[in-house]
Amino acid sequence: MTDLIYEPLDIVTEYYESTEWQDKAIKDMLDHPEHPEYSADWSEMGCYKTTTALWLLQERAKRQKKETGVTPVTLIITSKAGKGTYFDALPKAKINATVYNVGVEKCTRRIGDLEISQKITDIKREGEHIVFLAHYEVFSPRVEKGDKEKKARLSINAKYCKQVKWTNIVCDEAHKLKNPDTKWTRQIKRVRGDNRHIMTGTGFVNRPDEMWSLLHFLDPVAWPSYWGFRREYCEEYVDDQAGTSIVLGIKPEKLDDLIRLQQSLGPRFFMSNVHPTIGEPVFNTHTVTLGPVQRKMFDEIKHELYTLDQQGVPITSPNVLSALNRLRQISVATPKVVATHYDEVAERMKLEIELEEPSSKLDKVMELIDEIRWDDEIKRQIVVFSSFKGPLLLLEKRLEKADVPYLHLEVKLNEEERYRMWHDTFPKKEHKVLMSTLQLGGESINLACAQYLIFLDRDWSPKNMMQAVGRVYRPGQTGIPEVIYIDAINSIDGRIKNLLDMKGKWFTQVFGKKDVDENGDSQ
Repeated sequence: MTDLIYEPLDIVTEYYESTEWQDKAIKDMLDHPEHPEYSADWSEMGCYKTTTALWLLQERAKRQKKETGVTPVTLIITSKAGKGTYFDALPKAKINATVYNVGVEKCTRRIGDLEISQKITDIKREGEHIVFLAHYEVFSPRVEKGDKEKKARLSINAKYCKQVKWTNIVCDEAHKLKNPDTKWTRQIKRVRGDNRHIMTGTGFVNRPDEMWSLLHFLDPVAWPSYWGFRREYCEEYVDDQAGTSIVLGIKPEKLDDLIRLQQSLGPRFFMSNVHPTIGEPVFNTHTVTLGPVQRKMFDEIKHELYTLDQQGVPITSPNVLSALNRLRQISVATPKVVATHYDEVAERMKLEIELEEPSSKLDKVMELIDEIRWDDEIKRQIVVFSSFKGPLLLLEKRLEKADVPYLHLEVKLNEEERYRMWHDTFPKKEHKVLMSTLQLGGESINLACAQYLIFLDRDWSPKNMMQAVGRVYRPGQTGIPEVIYIDAINSIDGRIKNLLDMKGKWFTQVFGKKDVDENGDSQ
């Protein structure tokens, strides 16, 4: 076992200093009269939630050390990319802590791993503060099929995390806990801790009832029942015959109560308040038409969905979800059927497709890239996101042909290569375009060097879209970021936009900006 604290950065060029609003937020969370043992930071992406959390933990650790005489031990759970953020922030925030990385593989090039031969429970508790950094997949390993050794090692780490009685537990990117039925949510909620803190810019992802899982993590005694929370705060449509119910929104008479609950748990700062010199994003939509092959398959699948609806198949069934996902793919590029097979579970024929040229959406992307490249003497950088790998591979070929330097953040790259790419290579403007799937590059990384963000398609979740916009609308941005959606006319893009608008309205009702009068009350 290497006696690892953390490797020093090559050069620490700046140190963070807490601001007046952060000091007040930290004091309010530590000294809350009703629940000083748990808190939340709901601030928008880019509002220094990481450093606020670190200073909160440091102040809490000082008090804990003074009161008990025992060195506090903190578990921070974040995304893999988020580990690099913490590692960069720790020395700059001048946090006096011994830091260990929990994991089998190196998740950034600057953090060494806690050797599996030494249990977390065996680490000597000495000094002012001990911090362990873990990522969510430790609690629900996603490994290649057959890689039983890696899965076993990750499971052992999760087991040791649950054996420790932590002084503090912090969940960054806490929206990942929104589904109480996922394996990592269940595992993490079993980890014992005296004090808990969550951080997320998106307090719920799709529906207001998802907020319950975060509250239950903070205090399972105060919020023991999902259905109790849902019935108190959410409007529902109940189908007694089918025995199902659907959340339609927030009860109007309960909206103010839900806002007060959210505000009582911790602050929500906005980019416009914290960074008034950074221009708010401009949103534009460009429309294109589907090609003849796209339209033909689109209409066939649309008819199939109509048939399923007539049969009373719910929208959550695998057949419906698969068809909707296929419509999203078809809206981006031309489908080519490469295989067919009969699915006995779904009881229907299934098509395997690849996306190929032509693509009117990629035509539009290339037009925009050409305009942006030669808009002025400043060669501005561009980020392109899609939910699918196929269109990005097609875009690669187009960029190579047009001699446009690019980077493609891919799953096949290891963690070290990804970290170098988004922390070292792209910000230096050696490349004009960075492309990635939304799932891989849509959160936990800083792409403020880019002024343009292009979406080839929309995700079903407003959280994923908000997080992706937060990659460019954040500290370091020197211009006004422009977010561009490319929608296909008479396609599923319009349906998804309407759904996102409805979900966004619910979110804004609770977490949106409020006008405040001189007494500090919401108007």
